Amino acid sequence: MQNSNRIVVDYHGAKELRLLAVINTGTGEELDHIKEAQRLGVKSSQRINKTVDELVNICNDESIKGTEMEGFVLRYSSGLRVKIKVVDYIRLHRMITHFSSKVIWEILAKGETIAAYLEQVPDEFFQWAKEKERELKDKYAEIYKDIVLGYNDVRDLPTRKDQALKIMKDYKAVSGGIFSLLDDKQANLNDYIWKMIKPEYELPFKDVNREAE
Repeated sequence: MQNSNRIVVDYHGAKELRLLAVINTGTGEELDHIKEAQRLGVKSSQRINKTVDELVNICNDESIKGTEMEGFVLRYSSGLRVKIKVVDYIRLHRMITHFSSKVIWEILAKGETIAAYLEQVPDEFFQWAKEKERELKDKYAEIYKDIVLGYNDVRDLPTRKDQALKIMKDYKAVSGGIFSLLDDKQANLNDYIWKMIKPEYELPFKDVNREAE
């Protein structure tokens, strides 16, 4: 997947390194990274002269979308640095780093839709989630079709024994679903199919575990 390191913020295809800080390893003194970046001919992080309260207010602004901005790094006179994040970025990052293939399966198995979970998410994540949804629904439809085929083939047989022998001979892979239909247990059939297609645990981005640490 392209831009696999991107989790929430959209960098519009940019691939670059930015100088964040420069430390004299001999003295431990922190140098002006902006001047050093200019000397080296590279880009640097932007310096913003605002108070902590002002930056926190910006991060708490619900109108700022996490896809546009991640947050700030506060630098104290001691050299201590602390990250603060935009609230929408936190929400999106938490959802993406926990929204696995199994979560999608759980939502669909309950008869719900994943649409409400996909508002304002990155395009890559949206496409991945919709593809997983399609895969699960297609598998469900395929198994349901096989169950109905088997059910129609055995329902008019004279005895339950005849039905069972035919099912186990020709439709063993979906036998539980056919028996559910024969017993008029549609709810059991739904649970049966969803259990059959429970996916392996998968996250949308290959680097997401590193990002979530």
